[in-house]
Amino acid sequence: MKSTVQKKTILIVDDAELNRCLLSDILQDDYNIVEACNGKEAIEILKHNDASISLILLDLIMPEMTGFDVLALMQKNHWHETIPVVIISSENSAEYIEKSYEYGVVDYISRPFDPSIVTQRVKNTIILYSKQKELESLIKEQVIEKERNNALMINILSTIVEFRNGESGLHVIRIRIITEILMEALRKRYQEYSMDESHIALISNAAALHDIGKNEIPEEILNKPGKLTYEEFEIMKTHSACGAEMLENLRFGNDEELVKYARQICRWHHERWDGNGYPDHLKGDDIPIAAQIVSLADVYDALVSERVYKPPYTHEQAIQMILNGECGMFNPKLIACLKEVSGHLEQAVKLRSKDPGHLFDVNQLSREIVQKKGVKLSDRTLFLLEQERTKYQFLTSITDEVLFEYDFSTDTITFSDRCRDEFNIPTIVTELFSHNNLRGIIDKEDFQKLTELVYSASPASPTFQTQLIMTTSDGSKEWYEIVGRTLWSNDDQNEQLYSCVGRIANIHRQTIEGRRLEELAQKDSLTNLFNRDAAQKVVGHILETRNQAPGLMILFDLDNFRELNENNGHLFGDQILKHVARLAENNIRKMDIAARVGGNEFMVYLHEVVSEEFMLMYCRMLSIALKQCYQGTEYTISIGAAAYPKDGTSYSELFTHAGQALYESKHSGKNCCTIYRNDGTMQAAFEGAVPE
Repeated sequence: MKSTVQKKTILIVDDAELNRCLLSDILQDDYNIVEACNGKEAIEILKHNDASISLILLDLIMPEMTGFDVLALMQKNHWHETIPVVIISSENSAEYIEKSYEYGVVDYISRPFDPSIVTQRVKNTIILYSKQKELESLIKEQVIEKERNNALMINILSTIVEFRNGESGLHVIRIRIITEILMEALRKRYQEYSMDESHIALISNAAALHDIGKNEIPEEILNKPGKLTYEEFEIMKTHSACGAEMLENLRFGNDEELVKYARQICRWHHERWDGNGYPDHLKGDDIPIAAQIVSLADVYDALVSERVYKPPYTHEQAIQMILNGECGMFNPKLIACLKEVSGHLEQAVKLRSKDPGHLFDVNQLSREIVQKKGVKLSDRTLFLLEQERTKYQFLTSITDEVLFEYDFSTDTITFSDRCRDEFNIPTIVTELFSHNNLRGIIDKEDFQKLTELVYSASPASPTFQTQLIMTTSDGSKEWYEIVGRTLWSNDDQNEQLYSCVGRIANIHRQTIEGRRLEELAQKDSLTNLFNRDAAQKVVGHILETRNQAPGLMILFDLDNFRELNENNGHLFGDQILKHVARLAENNIRKMDIAARVGGNEFMVYLHEVVSEEFMLMYCRMLSIALKQCYQGTEYTISIGAAAYPKDGTSYSELFTHAGQALYESKHSGKNCCTIYRNDGTMQAAFEGAVPE
């Protein structure tokens, strides 16, 4: 009688169903498999079946109860003494590994799973050696599938360049589709273009990088809702050379074929067959064929897509415009290919753009494979998926931005590896919104605003953008911009928010510089006082917000300034203006405003003037203070003043009435001060107030 060996039981504890499915597929032929979707469920299984469990494969980052919580309870109940635990996790920092071993785990398997490591750790449970090649293909596919973060990040990278110029991200996807269709047609029609499937895949993937140089273009030019000026267009044209330069300056990977094609495409996808393109005015076959194809794909998609400066053309209109040469000259062989594929190009782009997962959602493809056990993947499919993974790894390696994907069902956010260097936080953070687990990185008020912004998105308006202060890994606080897109399911006509993807970019230098330039724009370049426009804005804001608190506007200028200029030179005139500006600035309080509002005309606005006596006293004091002798040259000052609110309730009224009073001072012989009265009359406050 043939003896039978009873299978031992393995408990797989992981909140990701696909992870459990992968390990189950590997182990189920030789072991009984029990699954738990979180730590809490695993503890319940152990309470009732601890004697039957031979091994636990345990994830660390899970909702409700983490892997470390499970290990702590296992120690408390002494289960760890009889049940070995192997950690399965993508979180492979030294801190996590060390802590795991302190809890008594026997081994640590990092994702993505390597079949040989899994089989070694679980005592060679996979024994299907006769189907090794098929199994390796399946495992490889499932490994890629299990990198859920990687696959979704590819979708982010398809939109990341397009976010800045207000596009949906589908442009990059469509460029890849059109490029692939044109290349297949070119290969079949013209034997001299001996491109195999691997080259087509490489060039199609590299096409996604064609516009990375646009990250260097100012946003006001990138998103201008109208025709660019000549100067603006010249700046826009630099994006092709910028993109190529970014790839030239890579620290590694310069010799990889993907990078070489991407470099060609970035620099030359705006060249034209007749030499009228840019940046190098290449002609004919001097333009690499990869750049030629992406150039044609880019033009077609630009024509049929809506832009901030134009509505979309129809497919027929776009094809005719290209054939008529309205978009520049292209390789006649490519034009022939375009005519050949025109019949199904429009439909192919529409269908596949509506379902970008057709190209990029590795998880969906892997789910289908899991459901159809034993289906063998072709070498072509494996190659394309490997290229997607290569593209993602390459793009994340050259960007300084942190990419993220948030899962609403588990309240878990996954970051790209860059977040470790930028913020010193794990790549996976659970209970993000429920417990604000970015505390210390984003302050409470900003986190609340970010939460409201995310949840206020809708299918009709899925994107959001904000700027906030975040704490970096070295403890400094810097400005960052967060741009994200929410993703919605449409099950049974009921749209549900299920995911959010986006990027976090450091904008600290640009923000600080922008504020400095804004401040400079408010100042008069000669005197460094507020200029006229800034003074109107600041004083106007004070009048609107100070609830009728009394104030005083004073206008003054130098008498006979033209003669001073003519007799002593313009340089002297500039110096005396700066001298008077400093005197005015030194004789006001910090809460008051001083501005240069004309050539030799200045304004002072005083807050909270307590009485008319104070107003007259201050005007006299200011007149005396301003009329100091400068470099042996004496000068006089004329002053006009109007009070708020009795002489005017707006900036324009006060400025007009103070100006009328100043005119009266000039008309009365200069070197005096006139106070405006709300009945339209003027009152001379004093005359000839020149110190002896």
